[in-house]
Amino acid sequence: MAKPGKVFQRLLAKWRTTDADNVGTALDIDRLRSERDGYRAACENLTQQATQWHLDADGYRAAFESLQAEATEWRQTADGLRAAYQSLTQQATQWHLDADRYRNAFESLQAEATQWRETSDGFCAAYETCCAERSRALDECDRLFRSLEKFLGRATASGPGPDGHQICFLHIGKTAGTSLQHALSDAFKDAVIFHEVLTNFDTVTPLELVIHDLVIGHFTYQHVAKLR
Repeated sequence: MAKPGKVFQRLLAKWRTTDADNVGTALDIDRLRSERDGYRAACENLTQQATQWHLDADGYRAAFESLQAEATEWRQTADGLRAAYQSLTQQATQWHLDADRYRNAFESLQAEATQWRETSDGFCAAYETCCAERSRALDECDRLFRSLEKFLGRATASGPGPDGHQICFLHIGKTAGTSLQHALSDAFKDAVIFHEVLTNFDTVTPLELVIHDLVIGHFTYQHVAKLR
């Protein structure tokens, strides 16, 4: 049995030698063969493209699965961060409450400290005043004791003045009063002398002045009533 290809070739040769119609049929067959070859090439090209598309699809699928895994991991991380943020928010709220409580306590302590400071300042001022009063009292006592010792230890019972009267010297500034004061002190060495500044004339009592024989100082007219 002849092969179909050989039969086709014989028929083709017969058709080519017969007439013009057969020539047209041969041309149609060539055209069909050419179209068949073109379709085959296009089919092969499409097959290659499909294969490439399959490969690309596999790559995209793998990339998608990788992105999906990363997205899942990111979602889990986001959930963890959300939980941490909520925990920090709760802690911050508690810290705000603690800060408010500490602020109130601090303001209360500050008010108490201010009150204690004012009380302490008052005590300090009172203490300084008491110290000053004590110092002034000690000075007056020392002055009085010295005057009493000199009064009790003098040779005569009466003062150095006429008929035993008290001698008073009002020291006026810039009138050679210091020279006269020294002269009086030298003249009455055994006398009980009261020589003080003006402020001490304000505080001295007539009872203290009465035991002095010589009174010297910058006293004023209002102090004369204290003298004997």
